[in-house]
Amino acid sequence: MKPLIDHTSPLANVRKARQHQTPAWSFRTGVGIDITFGMPKYDCKYHGICRLDVDESHFNSPLQPSCGRGKGWLFIPRPEYGLICFDKKSMTKATLETNFQREYFVLEENLPFSEALAIRIGKQLSLLAGEYRILEKGSSYGVLFGIT
Repeated sequence: MKPLIDHTSPLANVRKARQHQTPAWSFRTGVGIDITFGMPKYDCKYHGICRLDVDESHFNSPLQPSCGRGKGWLFIPRPEYGLICFDKKSMTKATLETNFQREYFVLEENLPFSEALAIRIGKQLSLLAGEYRILEKGSSYGVLFGIT
């Protein structure tokens, strides 16, 4: 009996190549986000988060921090939680004082992810309304939100 010869079709080569690529997004590495602070019902004024979107600043020249805006990373360590790490250097003093001077970050209503962010992570999710403890570490603040 003749031994079987390994078949190397082009499709098999593509599958092998994909195994070694790092995905653009994973639950472990997170995704860069652009954060608009404020409350949606008050036209993005006051405290809270008004909008989360994919951070595409690498396509633009770096900008100075602007009031009511910030950058961060979104991680989803478990299906029911979303961790946002807010970069302090990306926010103005006024934004920091409005949103991070208390022990808790207040989100008064559920906040759906933007369409671009939902596409990037592969499903539509929302941050759940509530009060969430703020953890400060180095040059960032971390807040673990409930998600659905």
